[in-house]
Amino acid sequence: MHHGCGPITGLHFNAAVKKLPVKETRRALQENSKADLVTRLKQRSGAIRVSELARILTMSRTTVYQMVEAGRIPHYRIGDSIRFDPVRIASWLAEQEIVG
Repeated sequence: MHHGCGPITGLHFNAAVKKLPVKETRRALQENSKADLVTRLKQRSGAIRVSELARILTMSRTTVYQMVEAGRIPHYRIGDSIRFDPVRIASWLAEQEIVG
């Protein structure tokens, strides 16, 4: 039995938390994750290489190259090299629709 102003024991914190349906939870996590990624990208300096962007976006380098060739992602070329401006990639990513 609890008396006074100290912590209440014997209760599970999670029992008081309203749980969202799985689909809504997944969507919220994706949006938070995307927002965090956008923020991190905006704080970066220097150009990003294809291999690094593929790792950041968790996709293959081939997919990144295909997106570049199709003009689906902002990029620039220096000679034969493809580079990405982190601020432009952050803006591009923020515009992308999340399908959940």
